[in-house]
Amino acid sequence: MFSEDQAHPEPTFTSPQNGATTRIDAIFTSPNFPFTPLYYHTRKSFLYLTDHYIVAAYFQLIELARDSRERRLRNKRKVYNVSSMDESDWRAFAEYSKKYYKEHNYKRYETLSNNKHHLNVL
Repeated sequence: MFSEDQAHPEPTFTSPQNGATTRIDAIFTSPNFPFTPLYYHTRKSFLYLTDHYIVAAYFQLIELARDSRERRLRNKRKVYNVSSMDESDWRAFAEYSKKYYKEHNYKRYETLSNNKHHLNVL
């Protein structure tokens, strides 16, 4: 399935006695496996003394349109138009900012000196 030349796929086993080559490998996936096959290759093992090759297969996740849209929406940022804010919006912003400042104890950051470490802390 992954071989460049599917009529003559590369061997994954070479017999040490007579040099005969065969393919005795398989990668099984279920019918509803959620990945698309991308690429495969065989490689000699450098960890074990064997005359068999390691078969590695790479797959790509199939992303549903619904999942893709949800991920995009999660990553969207809100950009506020400051010039269109009226007095009540500014008041709500100020109240929320004070509440957030108190709840997260931002007062402790007011005495930090100006240096690279403290910038990263902030």
